[in-house]
Amino acid sequence: MNLEPLLGSHGFMQVEHPPLMWEVDAEGEPFLRMLGEMIAIGLARGNELAELTLSVANVTAEPDEEGGSIPAGDFVAISVRGGGRWADDSWRAGQDPTAGLLVDLGPAADEAGVVYAYARDLGSQGGAVTTFLPRLPPPS
Repeated sequence: MNLEPLLGSHGFMQVEHPPLMWEVDAEGEPFLRMLGEMIAIGLARGNELAELTLSVANVTAEPDEEGGSIPAGDFVAISVRGGGRWADDSWRAGQDPTAGLLVDLGPAADEAGVVYAYARDLGSQGGAVTTFLPRLPPPS
């Protein structure tokens, strides 16, 4: 899935992304549902849409110890960041939804193909929720 059109349609938010974004290995409808849940988390912290930042990053995770947070591979990290009070929480693919901040995101993330998601309180800077989706392999 090419994220360029999606980011262009979210101009009501602050948007950050690298010059060359990797494509996400996800279907449109489940991805949009997941993104909607992420935005809802930011709004529930007392933010207006224009106060939220939607950011995309290309991430390569190295092999980690058994049971590490993120599996090894290439991922596209999608984040929604904003002010307010946040709580730390995390979720992994195949895990039941948490009882914390990501309770509603878990099922949508699972459907979209997310491998890992987390929320972090950033103190006086607010907080963020981030999901990691597999990168669509480049054409050979």
